[in-house]
Amino acid sequence: MIWDARFWTEEERLWNLLLETDPLLAEKIDRRQDTGCWVWRAGMVRSRRNKLYGKLRRPLGVPNSESKIWLAHRYVRVLLIEEFPGEFEIHHWCQRHSCCMPLHCMPLSPEEHLELEAELRAEDYFFSPPPRIPVYAGDGDDELPF
Repeated sequence: MIWDARFWTEEERLWNLLLETDPLLAEKIDRRQDTGCWVWRAGMVRSRRNKLYGKLRRPLGVPNSESKIWLAHRYVRVLLIEEFPGEFEIHHWCQRHSCCMPLHCMPLSPEEHLELEAELRAEDYFFSPPPRIPVYAGDGDDELPF
């Protein structure tokens, strides 16, 4: 796992993009310099697996019947990086389900997600302190993972 300057450069670029795109949303996020997490600090919803996720309604300024309720980590990823099919699940590398930092949230098919979680459980990944996020690997010439 590599935690290098490229991560922090991209984190800063994404944060500035968020500030430009949706400053009201950025006010609801605690930007953690120790982990790189963007922790959601507003409305929450509990999943069927009993995990807490951030939730929000967008777009603002329209009747509720014309807006959509989003999970915060999905909305931020779509806003800043890319749209992805709804059937994808998000794996949080940081183990913090309230994190909406796009580089910590990797879209996977449900099958890929189950397989990855089984592998990580076998390595006691979920029972150790949150790891350094494996955002990049390689010799430094790799492209970003999105």
